[in-house]
Amino acid sequence: MGLGNSIPRHIVESFEADSAAIFLSGEQKIHRAGIEQPHFSDDFLRRAAAGDEVKTADQSNVWFTSLKSGLNVIGSVGISGSPISHGTMGALGCLVAAALERAGAIENVTKMQAARESERFKSILLDAITHDFRTPLTGIKTSVSALLTDLEFDSEQKNELLTIIDEECDRIDQLLDKASLTARLQSGEVKLLPTSQTIQELISTALSECKAMSHARPIHCDVQHKESRIMADLPLARSVLVQLIVNAHLYSSPGKPITISTEEGDGYALFRVADHGPGIEKNETARIFERFYRCNNGGVRAHGTGMGLPIAKAIVEAHGGKIDVVSGAGCGSVFTFSLPLDPLATGNVDRHSEFARGRF
Repeated sequence: MGLGNSIPRHIVESFEADSAAIFLSGEQKIHRAGIEQPHFSDDFLRRAAAGDEVKTADQSNVWFTSLKSGLNVIGSVGISGSPISHGTMGALGCLVAAALERAGAIENVTKMQAARESERFKSILLDAITHDFRTPLTGIKTSVSALLTDLEFDSEQKNELLTIIDEECDRIDQLLDKASLTARLQSGEVKLLPTSQTIQELISTALSECKAMSHARPIHCDVQHKESRIMADLPLARSVLVQLIVNAHLYSSPGKPITISTEEGDGYALFRVADHGPGIEKNETARIFERFYRCNNGGVRAHGTGMGLPIAKAIVEAHGGKIDVVSGAGCGSVFTFSLPLDPLATGNVDRHSEFARGRF
């Protein structure tokens, strides 16, 4: 308990004592502050907690009292080096016990809230995955059943059914990857592996994963400073850009282009993905990055778990950047996220030295 460490220090400062210590019976721990005294032994503190009268070789500058919470004794406190009356020690014991009891209650409430939030997260995640598994599983089941019951399919028909099965299996695999990454981000298990690469490299690798979308609509690039280097975990940073391109494709009007643009500012590279879709209502933009939230863009609700944008936000913030959206009904949407420029390439080493260590 952090309070157990700070209380002896505050006692020493408040009473101008040489040393102070508290013994917590539940933890079987002793926390000390100030100058160590030979007669300030663990045994004296334990005896005081048991309600025994403590006598040392020199009673002139050492005082002990038990810490009582109601009828229960939860420990003891000892002070040396400053004259303190019996009444003051009793009052101090009551105050310390009350502070410890309050801190313990707050800690328990926090743990309960964290446990409830964790259970809520698991429940929502399970519901979202279960819902979004049904569509690909239905496609797989239908195709497999058709292949098993009708042996008169020609090779083209069989190939079409097998292609459906293959694509739906890929969808399930992607859902599992997102669910796993969401859970690891939630628990803080993801560690960044930042490397130096150019802005153009990040965009090119992202576009290579979006070839199907580029066949369905034009994707324009207005990339400034293509050779400027950023410091980022390439697979994770690429997944952010891919997610924004996919979103733009899902919500854009048919045939309308998606525009990717960049610029630099204040030690960061800014990436923008703009679409020509129905836009996002003002009351929904504040929730767009919430886990499992899927906005209703102009009455169009795309398929998905609602995990993509929250994952993107967590990844960008882990890099020290920010992600935001500017949108309006009927005006399309522009998503912007930032990644730090490589400090060695820009000469600004001190500014991003902490990020360069890649901690998340």
